[in-house]
This record gives sequence, C-alpha cells and structure tokens, in this order.
Amino acid sequence: MRFINIFPLLIGLCCLATALPVKNLTVMRPGQDHALFFAVNDYSQNADFQDLPNPIASSHAIAGELKEMYAFGTEVVENPDKNMIYARLRAYQLRNFGPDDQLFIFISGHGDFNEFEKKGYFVPQAGRRIDLTTLGNIITQIPCKHILLAIDACYSGTIDQKIAFQGKYGRIGDNDDNARQQVIASQLRNQSRLLLTSGTKVRTPSRGGGSPFAKAILSTLRAAYVNGGGLVVYKDLEAAMERVRPVPHSGKLLKHEDGSFVFVGVSVVPPPVPPDNMVFISGGTFQMGDQFGDGGSDEKLTHAVTLSDFYLSRTEIMVGEFADFIEATDYTTTAEKEGDSYIWTRSKWEAKTGVTWRDDTAGKIRPTTEYNHPVIHVSWYDALAYCNWLSGEHGLTPVYRISGAAVTPNWSANGYRLPTEGEWEYAARSGGKKEKWAGTSTENELTQFANYSGQGDGYERTAPVGTLRANNLGLADMSGNVWEWCWDWYGSGYYGKSPGSNPKGPETGSRRVVRGGCWFSAPANCRVANRSSSAPTYRGLNVGFRLARSSRQGE
Repeated sequence: MRFINIFPLLIGLCCLATALPVKNLTVMRPGQDHALFFAVNDYSQNADFQDLPNPIASSHAIAGELKEMYAFGTEVVENPDKNMIYARLRAYQLRNFGPDDQLFIFISGHGDFNEFEKKGYFVPQAGRRIDLTTLGNIITQIPCKHILLAIDACYSGTIDQKIAFQGKYGRIGDNDDNARQQVIASQLRNQSRLLLTSGTKVRTPSRGGGSPFAKAILSTLRAAYVNGGGLVVYKDLEAAMERVRPVPHSGKLLKHEDGSFVFVGVSVVPPPVPPDNMVFISGGTFQMGDQFGDGGSDEKLTHAVTLSDFYLSRTEIMVGEFADFIEATDYTTTAEKEGDSYIWTRSKWEAKTGVTWRDDTAGKIRPTTEYNHPVIHVSWYDALAYCNWLSGEHGLTPVYRISGAAVTPNWSANGYRLPTEGEWEYAARSGGKKEKWAGTSTENELTQFANYSGQGDGYERTAPVGTLRANNLGLADMSGNVWEWCWDWYGSGYYGKSPGSNPKGPETGSRRVVRGGCWFSAPANCRVANRSSSAPTYRGLNVGFRLARSSRQGE
C-alpha cells in the first residue's frame, strides 16, 4: 500500500535544548556540527508515486536555520536517486570527524510499507526503494560520535524496532557561558544515535500548507534563539511535538550509548526569520527596467533603485494554503461577491459564473491532488486579506488597514504584505543581476526555469509550485506559471520620476501592477523587466501572488 504524502514527515531532530535567557552568546562549537539533507520533489521517473511540493523547500528552510543561527555546515542534495544517496553516505563514512562532532541527517520524500515483509522503505527519485533498516545500519557506521537522523516519509517509524525510548534531561536554570558549556559537555559525554519519528506504522495527514512536524521543529529552533539563549535539548522538542498529530515517537538506533545532541546558537543575531518557504533578500542597488533593449516604453528609463533587506516567499501561494485561510476565516473572495471569474475559451475572455479560487484554469473544481498549484481567481484585495490573516496567525502586526476599497499600508508593521514592484524585479533578477528572465538570460534555457506557453514541460496549464528550477536566490516561478500581484499602482511613465530608494509606486491609479508572466505567456512577457497591470478587483485564471515581509520594522 502506498500513500502520497503532501507533507514532509521527519525522523530525527533529537536533543534540542531548553531555552535559556543568555545575554552574551558565544560560538562554542565552530566547525563541529554538520547537516546533510536529501530531498525529493520530482518523481517523474517513478510511475508509482506523484511529485511532492514541499521536501526541497522544507530542507532548505531547516538547513538555513541551522547554518545561520546554529553554525552548522550544511549540504542539501536535491532529487537524489538511490545511488546518489548511497554515494554521499559512503563519503561520510570515510570522512574524518572530531571527537565531539555532531551530524544531523535529514531525508525527505515518499515513504512506503510492505505489509508482508513488515518493512518500511524510503523512495528516492529513481531506482529501487531503500529499506529503512538498511539505511539505519549504514548511518550508524558513520564515524561521528553524535548522529541525529530525520526521515521525511510515511511509515517512518518503522525504522525503529522498538516503540519505546524516553530521554531524561533536567531543565537548565543558569544563564552564563560556563553553565552552557557544562550542559553541552554533559549532553555530549556519551555516543548517541537518536531518532524522532512523525509516528509509528501509520500514514500521515496531508494539508496544503506544509508539514506541522517540520514547522514545530523550526519554531522550536527559532523561539529558542530569538527569545531564549539559543541552547536547546531534546526535552523541548518533545514538548513541541505534543501538539502534532499523529503524536511523534522517540527512539534510538544501534550503537546508542545514552549520549545526546545539542544545538548551540551563534553569537551574531541575524534579522528575524519568518516561517519556512521564505527567502532572505539582502538589499542593494540595481538598474531597474529594460536592460536588453527589447522592452516596452513603460520599462524605461532604466534607473538606479536602492532597496532595503526584505523577505520573499520561495514559491507562489498554493491553493492549499489559501484553503487554510478560507477555512479559518470564512472570508468571501471578490469572485464569490461578484459571482464570476475570468477564463479563456480559446477564442475570447469570458466572465464565467460560479468560478472561484477552488477552480482550475478551465473553471472546474480542482481535485485536492492539485492543491499544490498556485491559487488563481483571486483579486488584489483577496491577496491583501490573506496577508493580514497570516500576520495574525504568526503574532505579527498586519500591514494593511482595509475599509471597503480603501487600503492604507503601515510600512512600519512587521507582518506579511505584497512585494513592491521594485522588490519583485530585484528578487527576480537574483538580487539585481542583469538577467532577462528569472534565472537565465538565454532563451534556450528558459524551459528549465519557467512554465510558459508552448514549452512542453508536461503541464498544459499551471504547474505545481516549485516544479521547475529556481533562480539564483532560490525563488521559483518568478517567470511564468501565474502573474503575481504587487503592491504598486501602475503608472506607464513612473520610471521617469521614481524615487531612488524603496519606491512604492504612484500615489493613485486605477490598476495594480502584476509581474512575471503566466503559463500561456510568450517568453517576451515572462521577462523580469516586463510590466503589466490589472484592476485590483480582477480575478482570473492567470494571476496569483506571493508574500513579502520587511526584515526590520520601519523599512
């Protein structure tokens, strides 16, 4: 029996530490902590399994957290087959580790279970499945004293032959470096081979917004760093897992000697980190507008723009994520208020009655298996309402005050918002580089990066978000798939008078900017400098959105 899992499910992440109110963090483990990730989204070579939207994004989110806040050296291997996984693990078996080094291994993708054999398996991109017991045996042979294994798959608990293991770690009450060093030393005294699985021999629930298990891990790491002392042990993670269903299971592999695993925060505090699927964009100055001489008049004058740091979501907002918003708020979208949304009948545009965000490009109800596609049939106002809701869900200050058709932004708020047109183009250009499309300036390479008209990528219309190659900042679908709402009013001559620092568009207008092109756009319309616009009440088969967030209040 196979189960197609929309979410990553983890085995691992043990030994995180109780948060401490430490005032002066220091890096006490430079170069001693390592993390290796295997993540599979693409199952196109395996007819028995469908593609997954989240493993690569979740892996990068956790890897980024460990690298930036906990000084881990990280390696992410995307869409590996069985031979690639074995080759990398073999390389780690031959690697030299220090006496107190730690290694975190995270494997994310489909899982499978054979009832007759009573065995669980991990399914790589191609090749035969990997027996979880064999996988555990291989990992235990890596000569690192402390190993933490995470497996993102259904039936992940079947790697553990015993469904029983309880760690006993006392809480830490002191707050200086000496106390932290004592805790670290005590936890790492003995060898460890630890597990935390998402459940036992069970299938796991699927929702469009990502893995609750992965989110619990990320929030534990972030809360400990931002609000505590950046030192975390296993008991804290166990407490966080009590809110996850099915309830996770803790365990151990062979060669475990009752040691532990510690995450130690670094001394430099980075900007606030939003939930997973967001990318930090370091600000800078770039030339905004047509740099290749083939754009429209509204893409000129090419002019210098300086932007502050910001965050942008790695992918467009999915149908499943928007469904969570509707379920939580009973919000009525513009399409539902007006009674229709626009589709293309192959000869003309038509406002089709009854079409809403629940429908596909033809105006037909989407199956839940397509809830990883970008949400469409949503207006600019709907996108703003989603931003405000998600801000509240994460304890942030909403950016927008909405009163009928009037919207007042609070640029000092720390919540989610739409990107400005300048932010969108800077991010699509991989940080302001001279790129014609998001990720490349060579049209022959565009099929790797963009879902656009006639490219033959296997998707006649929209594609699951993140299916194609991301640009050099890790942002997917910035060219093609769906047009994306921006904050700005559209002005055809705005570039001639745009301010040079953090421009936010004209003060008034009748249409809002959309960027990036869509699944039926020609390559010229998918260029990163190309500008288009729609009325803020427009809703149709070709426009969605992604989120931005300021990195610091007041910017």
